[in-house]
Amino acid sequence: MNTGGDSTRSGAKGYALQGWIEDYYPGGEVLHKGYYIDGQLKAYKNFYPSGQAEREFKMVNLSKSELNVYYDNGKPRSIISYITSNAIKEEDYFITGQIEYIEEYDKNCVYYLQRKFFNENGNPTSTLELVDSKKLIYNSKDYHENGKLKEEGQMVFNEGMGDYQKNGKWKFYKEDGSLKEEKTFSRGGDEAE
Repeated sequence: MNTGGDSTRSGAKGYALQGWIEDYYPGGEVLHKGYYIDGQLKAYKNFYPSGQAEREFKMVNLSKSELNVYYDNGKPRSIISYITSNAIKEEDYFITGQIEYIEEYDKNCVYYLQRKFFNENGNPTSTLELVDSKKLIYNSKDYHENGKLKEEGQMVFNEGMGDYQKNGKWKFYKEDGSLKEEKTFSRGGDEAE
């Protein structure tokens, strides 16, 4: 229910399930352990046939919940925090355990607090970080494949368009790290005069 689902699960006699329920793979290994109240899932853990946890979900309180998903090697794949049915924060990982990206929203899930992408070596490929929460101004950086800075500047969130727009002076760099050019933007893609 906390993530927007409204289905209920009934037992063999048609009554809504109550309490801890287990489901099994055809070979008898535990597939799912879930806690149900009036047929609605409140907490659960799913497993790979090996017995390793595949995912687990739990309600923190009436409006907050968490979902953790794992690779079959036990390392985290995704960690997601929800407020009501909105994913407020998500972290995804490569199978090596290295973080791939993190996205975090404000409490109403309208705009980013941060958004960062990384390559498998752990180097950033793109970052967007809120620096002024009143004016919704962000520092933004993109990187070349070699890890050197490609471009940097500020962005502004345009709530009416639901878009992040370049604003002010931006610097663009060559792959060797040397400055290629500077441009000035006025709330969007058009270069200011």
